[in-house]
Amino acid sequence: MLNVKKRMMYTTNSDYYFLTYNLLVILDYYGCTSSDKMFHDFRKISFLIDFSSNSRLHKLLQKKETNTLYGEDMDLLRSSYSKSLLRIKEVRKIIYALTKRNILHVSNTNIYLNKESIPKNFFDKKLFCNEYHNLKNTKNKRLRTMKYSSFLESLYANNGVSLWDI
Repeated sequence: MLNVKKRMMYTTNSDYYFLTYNLLVILDYYGCTSSDKMFHDFRKISFLIDFSSNSRLHKLLQKKETNTLYGEDMDLLRSSYSKSLLRIKEVRKIIYALTKRNILHVSNTNIYLNKESIPKNFFDKKLFCNEYHNLKNTKNKRLRTMKYSSFLESLYANNGVSLWDI
């Protein structure tokens, strides 16, 4: 399995394997495994993929608590926002495919994992240690239930990124 992930690490953010394993890890991290613990509004996952896969992003938010972001830091946050907006459509396609395979359950825009359909060794904490660590450092467990607009404000607008909706 480690060789599979290493092969995937050299792909772009539009790669379906990269997006799929990040989507599944995010849902697992937030404990979204039943209708009582759904992840509210799957669009947020598109943004969280950047935070799970890029340790610089959560470090920026920690840095923002003490300083104002400038230059490269601000560009990285803006880039994350714009790429994530464009990625929502791809995440929607993956969710549709995983729902058809009974790996995810969807209710409106809310989703949760059907862990029985996933091999038990998939969520190997050693294999995905960076992703789990990066998600842990986002500091906010409420992201699972937060409204989409509040989510964008807390991660982007409050850190100086101008928001626009598609």
